[in-house]
Amino acid sequence: GLQTQSANHPSIYPNPCQNMLTIKSSFPISTISVTNLIGQRVYNHEYNTDKIQVDVSTFPAGVYFIRINETEVRKFVKE
Repeated sequence: GLQTQSANHPSIYPNPCQNMLTIKSSFPISTISVTNLIGQRVYNHEYNTDKIQVDVSTFPAGVYFIRINETEVRKFVKE
């Protein structure tokens, strides 16, 4: 339920990030999508693991929102 999910927030590091963003979770991650501030999706991928590395080196600098499993939304900064 919601209680479990809130106790197990995925960690996203480093933040701010320049090259490789790591997403580590205590539950399996099935989907990751990243959008920029104007809502454009810049990354979308399916997984089945609890630790993911996303290469953000080609992303323009700025603020991004990362959506995990279509529910959990986190913010990170690309330097």
